[in-house]
Amino acid sequence: MKNPLLSILIATKNRIPYCIQVIETILKLPDQDFELVIQDNSDSLELFDYAKGITDSRFVYNYSPPPFSSIDNFNKVISLSKGQYSCLIGDDDGINPDIFKIVRCASANNIDSIVPSLKAIYWWPDATKNIKGKENANGLLSIGNLSCNTGLLSTDGEVEKLMKSGGQDYMNLNLPKLYHSVVKTKYLHSIKEKTGSFVGGLSPDIYLSVALASFIKKIVRIDYPIVIPGICIASTSADSATKTNISKLEDAPHFRDRGEYFWAKQVPMFYSGVNIWADSAIASLTDMDQLELVNKFSITDLVIVLLNRHNDYSDIILKHYFDSYNATNYLQKSYYLIALKLKKRQYKFINFSVRVIGKFKRSIASNNNKNKPENIRNVLNISQATDKLNLHLVKNSLSVDLITKKIDDIFNPIRRK
Repeated sequence: MKNPLLSILIATKNRIPYCIQVIETILKLPDQDFELVIQDNSDSLELFDYAKGITDSRFVYNYSPPPFSSIDNFNKVISLSKGQYSCLIGDDDGINPDIFKIVRCASANNIDSIVPSLKAIYWWPDATKNIKGKENANGLLSIGNLSCNTGLLSTDGEVEKLMKSGGQDYMNLNLPKLYHSVVKTKYLHSIKEKTGSFVGGLSPDIYLSVALASFIKKIVRIDYPIVIPGICIASTSADSATKTNISKLEDAPHFRDRGEYFWAKQVPMFYSGVNIWADSAIASLTDMDQLELVNKFSITDLVIVLLNRHNDYSDIILKHYFDSYNATNYLQKSYYLIALKLKKRQYKFINFSVRVIGKFKRSIASNNNKNKPENIRNVLNISQATDKLNLHLVKNSLSVDLITKKIDDIFNPIRRK
């Protein structure tokens, strides 16, 4: 087939039942101007054998046998992309068919990146059994309050904000994204030209967001789901929900078959999602030769987040904090401990204020918006989740055509006159 408009990219390993369901669901979509690229690094050939039976010209499959690191897997799947736009999803995620209208609109308006809201999340039947309040969901599709709001936002200064926050909360910043979002494929090649590879660090999503911000200065945000993030029992999201993603650094799956890795000196050396994000953001800026932004990284802010979330590691965290500032004696440590406590109080006050204001804004939005959140139980697979999401959108008059019209109006203001 000719080069497609959109490449849907999946890097997978040893999650074959989920991946097969995702493949079957996406290939049932009638649109022909896309490719589904599967890069497989499983320990068995089960998915390889399954893929041999698929004759759909939109399907691209490649197998790389172990040893092959997770970052190698992501680099390989991106290298296989031939679409004008790319969208990276997980092997337990779904696609809203409306994505194709969104991407055609992006292409017509020469948009670099579209970042959707992630308000439709699918918990596979096995994912909630250990999560309080969701034990009996048996497959849960959780849909948030959607507004169809659309905006053109600048990425200027957003990476600096990320550094000053200790590399946290990047999902709420105006950054271009590949994971669960849409981005022009040419910018991925720009990253490779600059760094020698598409992806580095340990977290592909945050590494790419930071790197893409060097090339993409404006993004379009839409309060509309074009991807359904999935959570299965084997996912890191499920680990986060049950707080099990904390361990010794050497045990982290990110390092498997990776070879020598240079961990950021600003980040304490134990494995948690907080540290992986911080390290990957620093790795991205280092590879992009933006050391002036690396120097803005706030170790204090990272330490506050870590102490709040991983108090069992407080000895390691505080030692790292003191070492970072060369605090060796009692007076020096006391000074930095007081500074930390003051910043922590300030941090709590700001967080409290943000939560109160956010709750107030959501309350107003909810009162003005007839579209209410919905939790749908007994959703047995990603195909059902896709269908039920579309029913929800239709039922609540949430139209992709409204989104594309708003985007057209932004880029063609003369139409509004």
